[in-house]
Amino acid sequence: MAKIPAFGELGRTAKDLLYGSRDGVFQFDRVVSISSTTSDGVDFGLKALSKGDRLDIDLKSVYVAPRYTLVSSITRDGKLAAAVTYKDLAPGLTLGLSGTVPELETAKVAVDYSLPHLTLKSVVSLASSPKVDLAATTGYEGVTLGASGTFDASKSALTRWTAGVGYTAPDYQLTALLTDTNALSVLLAHRVAADTTIGAEVSRDLGSSATSFAIGSSRRLAGGALTKAKLENSGILSLLYEQELQPKTKVALSTQLNALDLNAPPKFGVGFDVKY
Repeated sequence: MAKIPAFGELGRTAKDLLYGSRDGVFQFDRVVSISSTTSDGVDFGLKALSKGDRLDIDLKSVYVAPRYTLVSSITRDGKLAAAVTYKDLAPGLTLGLSGTVPELETAKVAVDYSLPHLTLKSVVSLASSPKVDLAATTGYEGVTLGASGTFDASKSALTRWTAGVGYTAPDYQLTALLTDTNALSVLLAHRVAADTTIGAEVSRDLGSSATSFAIGSSRRLAGGALTKAKLENSGILSLLYEQELQPKTKVALSTQLNALDLNAPPKFGVGFDVKY
């Protein structure tokens, strides 16, 4: 049978449509990403982000072997972050270790475990007062139930939790999430055609009865370009056009404006992604 999705994957289609993932991200700054792969299979990447008068540069390397993955990066403050992941330590078990050198208090251990009807993910910090993040999902025939939470050892208390249920059909995905702050969110994504998807998220604060929403659509054009639009209840309209200029090179153009106040200055962003 198919693997049960992890808790973070609940509502993934709608989240990717409305907020973006690797592709189709609404970006209102200037971003350049350059990556290449060596003959040994090591991926090197450089990402430069220009925001106002500030320029941030990230450097990253990734090596993927059949059973393990090594990731290293230089943080914006010049520190070295590293992570190693080892798959199939036992059937369905993946173990990871990450942290910033030489700050041992930043070290974390991640454990992923999958059974036919259960997926577990846990992250434990190795600080003197550790925090434990745990998420679990189960499901059957398109229905997924799950919850996640954070236990803070310094407070001896569960400081955060989220519960959710989702249903995935061939052409749509529906998800409901409830948090410890009494926030209820419902996400829907529907593929209305092979190249077109529409989606929405409605969030309600059960304490104050305040409601917010976002609706969006994405379409893949005949030439391969991706177009997206998103409208929020506040009147904020976001638009995106992403086009592959040539193999392994693409550009993304984004703009955002207030449809309720056309005198407000719009935002613009551009991103280049180049692979060698």
